[in-house]
Amino acid sequence: MKKIFTFIFFISLSISLFAQDSFNNRSTFFTPSVETTFDAVVYPNPVTDGKFFVSSQHGIYSVEVMNVIGQRILKIYFDGFESKQLLVELGNCEKGLYLVKISFGQDKAIIKKLLVK
Repeated sequence: MKKIFTFIFFISLSISLFAQDSFNNRSTFFTPSVETTFDAVVYPNPVTDGKFFVSSQHGIYSVEVMNVIGQRILKIYFDGFESKQLLVELGNCEKGLYLVKISFGQDKAIIKKLLVK
């Protein structure tokens, strides 16, 4: 009796996992193709005069510059205006490594490294 119960249990578990896997593959199969790759270029890198450009093929919603311990140095919003290339001025910033968070809206963002000399 115990062997039959174990056999039935494993069969039902296998069918359940197969059905779930098939459902996941099916939902992915029917999802329309949408470009989800967001990228940007930060240049010049390293920065020597406190100014750098951010360029992307997608509209940029905001740019945030943080030091490596996570303190925000600068945040620029482009509310209602999404630029594809912009100039960022850090001003009088210490030499070192910084992180540049580039947001594209709709919860899409990337982080780039920036060296200030």
